[in-house]
Amino acid sequence: MADIPVPPLAGPAHAGPAVLLAEHEPEVAELGRRYLTRAGAAVTVTTVAEATVAALAARAATVAVLDLTMPGLDPRHLRRLLAPARSPQTRQPALFLLSSGMHPRDLRVAAESCLWRPFSPRLLVARVLAIVPPPAPAPARLPGQATGATIGALTLDPASRRARPAAGDTGGIAFTPAEFALLTALADHPGRVLSRDRLQAIVARSATGRPVAGRAIDVHVSQVRAKLPDPTLIRTVRGVGYVLDDRDPGAVSPGGG
Repeated sequence: MADIPVPPLAGPAHAGPAVLLAEHEPEVAELGRRYLTRAGAAVTVTTVAEATVAALAARAATVAVLDLTMPGLDPRHLRRLLAPARSPQTRQPALFLLSSGMHPRDLRVAAESCLWRPFSPRLLVARVLAIVPPPAPAPARLPGQATGATIGALTLDPASRRARPAAGDTGGIAFTPAEFALLTALADHPGRVLSRDRLQAIVARSATGRPVAGRAIDVHVSQVRAKLPDPTLIRTVRGVGYVLDDRDPGAVSPGGG
């Protein structure tokens, strides 16, 4: 199979990360591409070292998944491409795919950045989404200023932590600080899967000021769903996280809902 360029998913409903998937086994590459695309990513696949190096040098991807068993791929060269000497602070997040006999220390990569074969495509998606850089912070808002973000026919109002009917400015649904932080994060990225770890960090930073432990994020999601007129707007991607599904009602949710 030749290298498979997958066009970025355009439009506000597809604001997922751009992923470079460098994998020399065509079947594994295609399976990973399909699962990552379902999770909202715009994926470019390379299956040879030359194309992988060129894609990394172009710095077009948000996250790189790099198969270190790919013939001709030099880990030392990869490190220089991921963290350019002129601007090392712009290190590109990467996940390294290793065979069972390979050791991170020998390759001078961090063990927590590695995924060993064989691996499930769901685990690949979860690991990739976990290292996607956080979204840029939203501009500061004046007290009482609405976010403009919407959930179905509701508009989010941060001043009151309510979701109000788009046509009115009274009434609406009240949320706790944690629930509203979760809802806003999903509304700011419609169609993009946000991992549980990412949502826990957002809730902790925006609402509670302390870590959100264990599966508490699932409880918050259940509470938010119970308050929404249409609870199916928030869909579950099993083993990964949650997504605000603003597509047509008949669309199928990736990974289940």
